[in-house]
Amino acid sequence: MDLKIAIQEESNCGPTPHSVKKINHLIDQSVKYFQGFIDSLKSKGSLPKTYDETVVRPALVAHFYIARLLSKKICNDRREKIDNLKKVMDLYQYTIDYCSAHPDTPTGFEEEYRLAKEYVQLLPVKMDKIMMGECQ
Repeated sequence: MDLKIAIQEESNCGPTPHSVKKINHLIDQSVKYFQGFIDSLKSKGSLPKTYDETVVRPALVAHFYIARLLSKKICNDRREKIDNLKKVMDLYQYTIDYCSAHPDTPTGFEEEYRLAKEYVQLLPVKMDKIMMGECQ
């Protein structure tokens, strides 16, 4: 997906319908498998309040990566883009809330935690710009 996006950005012409479809398909497939992993952690239909120490980092990384992937999804409709960014913000907020509630968050997740906090602060501004038509 990142390679397809880079190729699209390097070309001087805008994204073709085929490249948009391919990028979005790759994003959807990646999200599907990350979500499948997250769903496998559910007990009685909901995620645990505290993950087992063997899966806490992978679970948080899966949430982080889904947010990252969804933020790259190419949407033509403003409302769809805003809805997508709200999902992204919810996912980043989930990782922030989990880490705040569990000070023993696994080593190696500090960078993602810091980035999630930054994104949660920046996304409302981006959503406002999209609503005003200033940003794609």
